[in-house]
Amino acid sequence: MFDYAPGDDLEDILAGRLDADREQAAAERLGAVITWRRNHGICCHQRAVGYSDAPEYPEQQGLGPGELRCTEHTAGCQRIFDSEDHWRSARREAVDHGGR
Repeated sequence: MFDYAPGDDLEDILAGRLDADREQAAAERLGAVITWRRNHGICCHQRAVGYSDAPEYPEQQGLGPGELRCTEHTAGCQRIFDSEDHWRSARREAVDHGGR
């Protein structure tokens, strides 16, 4: 029922709640940015499928080991990334700067 126990320091309890509020606000801002960019035709590469030597999805066809293909559902660009690090970098760039 409560997120604290008797004897807990009130300042620590309130600081923890403030941190959680800040994290939630940051997540909501990020979601708003991604939604705006999607609605304006900018792919933010939020979803991807990786290589499999026994492809289960059509998007996996033609991928090599370590490669990923963007499968963003609204503006999926089908871009192929050569590694997970490359994909993560492209996601950050698209969200931060609107790059494709």
